[in-house]
Amino acid sequence: MPESDRTQRAHGFELLAGSRAALGDIAGARAAVAELAGVAEAVHSEPLRAALAVASGVVEAQSGQPESARALLEDAADHYERCGMPCEAAHARLDLARVLRSLAQDKAARREERQAAHTLQRLGAARTVLARATGQSGELSARELEVLSLVAKGLSDREIAQRLALSPHTVHRHVSNILVRLGESSRTVAVAHATHQGLL
Repeated sequence: MPESDRTQRAHGFELLAGSRAALGDIAGARAAVAELAGVAEAVHSEPLRAALAVASGVVEAQSGQPESARALLEDAADHYERCGMPCEAAHARLDLARVLRSLAQDKAARREERQAAHTLQRLGAARTVLARATGQSGELSARELEVLSLVAKGLSDREIAQRLALSPHTVHRHVSNILVRLGESSRTVAVAHATHQGLL
């Protein structure tokens, strides 16, 4: 994206930071956060500061710094609420809930999940997003984990079918089920989510 389009670049850096962190590339994630920080400093926008706090919090969580992550994600949710951006605030609360669970603060995590779920439901979020928000996403079967591990290696449905002696239609059905269970919309994001959750 051109440097003149700062807001679009900021969104890209936020996604890049989260994706790299989920894949364990902490140095790459920190580089994306630094780029996002540069845009936020130049633009002076509260939503951009909130996006920076989310990206930083996610990276801190993946770096084994949950207390720092918690503070950043709490700030992000508050920033988004002040900006009148409830959907973004809800997703920041979901990230915060995961950090709170890592700190064994389950009661606080459930409170954040309930608040996020209420907001998303009010906004008409899809059922799979709500399930993820409330921690009710289905567990993956052994076969689905096997399929997802091959998706992570970049194999197509046809290649996976050959590897597992299944029909391409069956593999496609498994991939569709995986996306629904994880509450994700694409194969790439599902792999990042599963990696982040320690499933792969």
